[in-house]
Amino acid sequence: MGNELVGVLEAIYLGDGFYEMAIVIKDNYQGKGIGTRLAKYAVDDIRRSASMLIAHTTPDNYKIRASTYKAL
Repeated sequence: MGNELVGVLEAIYLGDGFYEMAIVIKDNYQGKGIGTRLAKYAVDDIRRSASMLIAHTTPDNYKIRASTYKAL
């Protein structure tokens, strides 16, 4: 990987303890645990002040759903 940007996580505070989170990982780097590590880092950080975390995905995106559940 070196200095190449392979993934991005964005967590936005919506107010009243609500956060929205999005993760994007380059196709050829998916399945290597990068999204799971990013989600875990964000959830651990957000958990201190959040009452709810909202993550949007399509119903058939099993990889991101699994990654998010692992981070919880």
